[in-house]
Amino acid sequence: MVCIGGAIGFQVVDKLARRWVRRWVNVHTQGEGAEMTPALIIDEERFGHARRIGCALGGAAGIAAAFNAPIGGILYMFEEVTVTSWPPELTFRAFVVTVLAALISRGFLNFAGDDVHHLVIFDSAKTTEDSSWDWADVPFFFVLAVAIGFFSAGFTRVLLWVWTKRDRFKQSPKLKRWKKGIKASEAVFFAVVCATVVALLPLLRQCVAEPGRQVDGSLRGNRLLGEGDAIGHQLDARRLSGAGVRFVRHDCEAGQHREVATLLLTGAQESVKHLFFSPQRL
Repeated sequence: MVCIGGAIGFQVVDKLARRWVRRWVNVHTQGEGAEMTPALIIDEERFGHARRIGCALGGAAGIAAAFNAPIGGILYMFEEVTVTSWPPELTFRAFVVTVLAALISRGFLNFAGDDVHHLVIFDSAKTTEDSSWDWADVPFFFVLAVAIGFFSAGFTRVLLWVWTKRDRFKQSPKLKRWKKGIKASEAVFFAVVCATVVALLPLLRQCVAEPGRQVDGSLRGNRLLGEGDAIGHQLDARRLSGAGVRFVRHDCEAGQHREVATLLLTGAQESVKHLFFSPQRL
């Protein structure tokens, strides 16, 4: 999708921008009877820059269309282009392009009757009925985006303030001899904070029963399994395994799990599968 989008963006700019980077000029010819001859001049440097921008925007649109992730498309291309070759005005242009690409992609998928994630999650049973949002939710997303924008700006300012204070503290002449010890202490402190947050954050949500372990509203883990129940439990376990979904028990009883612990402690790939997993399809 990146290659296709980049190629399309390059070709679009090549065809549409060519007329704006070329102009006719009068050139003096040499020899007897010299006269003014018109010549077509193309600003190759400006034209090459425009085509590179078109390629970057097309690649970002490809990511946004495939993964329904406008911001992800921008970040991906920003990483590839690098900050030294990324013009400041390109950020807003990339945002407009990726949002349009995601919306158009969703429109085509809705028209075809497929889910928005059908491009990356090959599941024949997935339909638009499993979608977690609709077009009526778009205004709420805009309001949420504005709020997150202000929060992000404030968070960035706090980070810059902390970094400045930290840098001044480390450069203090009195602490120069303890510089290595301070760096090690920072690493240990950061690891302890992350481990504590990951371990305690799941406790904010209550334990819930694992999908596939409920029969007639009762939890199998709370009673002895009969022969028929054992067979049903094995079938449910196979279905869960086939779906690639694993639940983290944390401190819950047998047959239960904590949803936050499942998202934090199963790895990025399994967390994504868990987010799009539908227990009703078991």
